Amino acid sequence: MQGPPPFQRPAGIEAAASIQANKRADGKRSRAMQHRHLFKPRTQFGRAAIESCGQGMVLAMRGAVIFVLAFLLFLFVTLAYRELPPGRAIYGLLGVPEIEEPVLGIPATTLVVAVFNGVVYGFIVWLVFDILGKVLKSEGKRKESRQEQR
Repeated sequence: MQGPPPFQRPAGIEAAASIQANKRADGKRSRAMQHRHLFKPRTQFGRAAIESCGQGMVLAMRGAVIFVLAFLLFLFVTLAYRELPPGRAIYGLLGVPEIEEPVLGIPATTLVVAVFNGVVYGFIVWLVFDILGKVLKSEGKRKESRQEQR
């Protein structure tokens, strides 16, 4: 009686594994590794673009964290104070009847209104954060350029 057949990777995974190893089976570098110098920034502008892209990613992640924190804050505030606008107004515009059946011990309508408020206020807080970040960044660049001119 034979055991199960040995595990074989699908062809796409084999190709990815060979690219990760950066070497072919015969020991030569892959075509991508032979031409990697083409992807290196040769100018200060190229380096600055790559660095700013990294900084942009950090700001985007901060923005996501800000949104989630604001969403959760306003979700819980709405659960405590059920008439906080605009969630109730949005729910009314949908024309859905109010449902008092509890979901996790909270009336379903209140939970939906809390989610609406969390999204709306989370977006507003994120937008303010993003605009302030860009304004402060541009002011910082202006100050640096003024100092360099002196």
